[in-house]
Amino acid sequence: MIVNGQNAQLRGHEAYWSWRLTWNPFAIYQPASSAVGMYQLTDAAFADAQHYCIRQHTVVEESCRFSGFYSRIFPSHAIELTAVLLDRNVTAILAGKRDGRASPQQVQDLAAVIHLCGSGPARAFAHRGFRLMAGERCGDQVVAKYLADVNAMKRRFLRLAAIQGSPAQEVTRK
Repeated sequence: MIVNGQNAQLRGHEAYWSWRLTWNPFAIYQPASSAVGMYQLTDAAFADAQHYCIRQHTVVEESCRFSGFYSRIFPSHAIELTAVLLDRNVTAILAGKRDGRASPQQVQDLAAVIHLCGSGPARAFAHRGFRLMAGERCGDQVVAKYLADVNAMKRRFLRLAAIQGSPAQEVTRK
């Protein structure tokens, strides 16, 4: 997770809290985001993804009897829910594009924008030809910096895999 240009695990960055003027005493001072878990799913993203499940490496909507027991705090659940959310949103956004085509890098950038900003801003990003607006932000994050950080981490992992001698391959969407 990259938060405000920092890797949360490596640098001990905690989610910041904010003050709000409200009649609800429990909402006066609270985290700025509802994000929880390994992949920082917000309440809305969790609700969107929760009714799906993965069976035999395929996302399904039916026969998800136990999807109500998904929790963002378990790594395996967080991975599945994030994968489902990104897959469904990327597919829907690309289907809505005139030509429906995108390079592997554009698909990965689109997924990162979905994860950071949600599907609305990501759809606009795709319709602009996968170009960001100058100074575009999602919350406190500058989207261009976030994408640069994500892509730098991908390159770093590829270098580490090459050093280890393992066959690292670029993940592409079929």
